[in-house]
Amino acid sequence: MFVKICGITRAEDLEAVIKSGADAVGFIAWPKSKRYISPEKLKTLLNAIPCPAKLKKVAVFVDADMESVQRYLDAGIDTIQLHGEESPDFASEISKLAEVWKAIGLKDNCDIEVLRQFTAASKLLADCFDPVLKGGTGRTCNLTLAKEAKSSLSKPFILAGGLTIENLTSIVNAVKPDGIDVSSGVEISPGIKDPAKIHEFVKLAKTL
Repeated sequence: MFVKICGITRAEDLEAVIKSGADAVGFIAWPKSKRYISPEKLKTLLNAIPCPAKLKKVAVFVDADMESVQRYLDAGIDTIQLHGEESPDFASEISKLAEVWKAIGLKDNCDIEVLRQFTAASKLLADCFDPVLKGGTGRTCNLTLAKEAKSSLSKPFILAGGLTIENLTSIVNAVKPDGIDVSSGVEISPGIKDPAKIHEFVKLAKTL
């Protein structure tokens, strides 16, 4: 099971992700998020805590421009996750510079069709729909729609939204995603992670 720990803002939390054996670490590049990290702070963090080459470093954007994306790439990011109303053409442009994932808050079947249009994305991600917060809500994704997305999309499918150590097994067994993405489920408060929860979550996910 591919595992991403998202919303990292602190050195000790990045160290916990690295030690846990997670496959990807996420940094929020959307200024309206409580978990936002600036490109300058991110660069300092990545310079202080070197990540293994196999750990994907993902910046999560909501309707950003190419200049903003480039600043995070310059800070040391290697993967761009689009979580807004971006166009497939914008994703194609970014794919010339870095790996691209497309995420969407699932509210109806139309959103599955939107994901299908992102041919430049290497991974597709479903989250709980929230028109304001976009992600990190702590609420579970619509599992019926998630199962349909998993079965009908041809690219690797990552599930996010309200995942915790307590519900992970049942949700993964129901949807059978290729990967999972957690933020609030391993936190003490927004942007402040619990290292013990990170380790326990990744350990459990790797058995599923």
